[in-house]
Amino acid sequence: MIKDSSWKQALSQKHFRSHLFVSGLAVIFIIWFIPYFFNQILLPKPGILLNDFVLKQSEPRDWSWIIFGLIYSSVLLTLTFNYWKPFIILLGIETYVAINLIRMITLYLVTLEPPLDIIPLIDPVITKIAYGNAVYLKDLFFSGHVSTLFLLFLLELNVWRRIILMASTIVVAFFILWQHVHYTVDVLFAPFFAWVIFYLVQKIHTYHFPNT
Repeated sequence: MIKDSSWKQALSQKHFRSHLFVSGLAVIFIIWFIPYFFNQILLPKPGILLNDFVLKQSEPRDWSWIIFGLIYSSVLLTLTFNYWKPFIILLGIETYVAINLIRMITLYLVTLEPPLDIIPLIDPVITKIAYGNAVYLKDLFFSGHVSTLFLLFLLELNVWRRIILMASTIVVAFFILWQHVHYTVDVLFAPFFAWVIFYLVQKIHTYHFPNT
């Protein structure tokens, strides 16, 4: 269990400052590396086109406004009630970084071609910051949006907010499939990867910050 601690107290610890600094550099690296990864590494690599029974049950519709409304509302909810908990914020940043690094590996090892009737999901914020307005349709296994929302659920300690975040995760997963942005397997495996990565990063935190 992570105890509350002021930012002043947290920043007075060398290990905390080191973790925060490295995490910040990792975020910058990911933002810088993503366009190269998708354009030069993933795009030329042949992928597998899946025959997804679940996607066949619906005609795709664009639900981007609902999806990103829920995602950014969930992020705002988490930050609003946890901004004064530096170790939770650090744990969230480090897990998010680890999820993105692992995703690059899985995207390369399990390269999929996008569903034929996909309606691209364009993030109004991240796309402009990290992707340079490009849309990467092979960003598939596993879902980054679902894993991020599930991470917020794992970070939250309040029961009612956990319920809200879990509901948001389920609804976003549902609309992502309806929009045919991902295959079912991408969505189903996302919480699993998020939980495993969160568990491992939390173990590292417990080792470096035994009093938290």
